Amino acid sequence: MPPLGSGVPKSPSWSVKFIEAELQSMDEVRLARTASRSVVGIMNEFTYLADAWRQDEPDLLAFAMRLAATPCGPLYKRHISPDRELAALVAAQPHAQR
Repeated sequence: MPPLGSGVPKSPSWSVKFIEAELQSMDEVRLARTASRSVVGIMNEFTYLADAWRQDEPDLLAFAMRLAATPCGPLYKRHISPDRELAALVAAQPHAQR
């Protein structure tokens, strides 16, 4: 795993240990089919937004952060967007905070 670099979003409230653990857990990838219409719908929506926004946002990290702020149907009952869901996850885990 590469060291934390400019491609990893940083937050003053996230511990480096938490970020490194999250990156390590992303080393292994699994793909599977889904029958969930919510999952299929949000993946289609992200694909549409990616096509629409990629000309406006050449920086991949900024582009990812913009997508992370997009409201997602499966998260409406909780924190609405992936960035807010992550912030709530970090806030709920004391070891993830500095």
